[in-house]
Amino acid sequence: MKRGDDLRAAIQAAPLLAQDTVTYRVTHLKYFETLTSSEGAYASDNRFTPKRLSYALYVADAPDLALREATQGYQDEFRAPEIPAHAFYPVHIRVTRILDLTDVAVREALDVGLMTLTGDWKASLALQEQDPRHRVEMHEIGQAAFALGLEGIRYPSAFDGLRHNYVLFTGRLARPPVINLPEVILTAQQLLKQRRAEGN
Repeated sequence: MKRGDDLRAAIQAAPLLAQDTVTYRVTHLKYFETLTSSEGAYASDNRFTPKRLSYALYVADAPDLALREATQGYQDEFRAPEIPAHAFYPVHIRVTRILDLTDVAVREALDVGLMTLTGDWKASLALQEQDPRHRVEMHEIGQAAFALGLEGIRYPSAFDGLRHNYVLFTGRLARPPVINLPEVILTAQQLLKQRRAEGN
């Protein structure tokens, strides 16, 4: 894969994707109070966003794919642990500056293959922690796209290369995503925050 200035130039020259569509997100209920927050991606390493790069939302193009992506850590065929409760909700996005890694021509311009994009990025990160010379190529793409002011990236799913996910850099979005939660959820979140404040 290209690197450095060559990678940034290839991304800058790529045709950008515009989307006005509904995507889906699944969140563990232990994060109930901050269900729709993008802070988690800032505080931890993710596929395209290394820790502290950007507040970000990871969403999928379909409900079933969002569920698989969010619960993949529990889908161990040898242990088959019980999957804990999660919340599922639609996220309406309106974006105009998305790097589309589902486009074969764009991947060729970046000199990155489908296997790299859908591969085990956590293994690459672990190798980099042992040897800083090792590349985490998805992080390089994410950092370059963010530095160029893009709103996010559409990329193939590791579960099905013909389907796709998005990472949205929330601080770069011209229009914030629309997430409509039921009133009962909003009320419960507010009550929990009040109780926590009273407890302090």
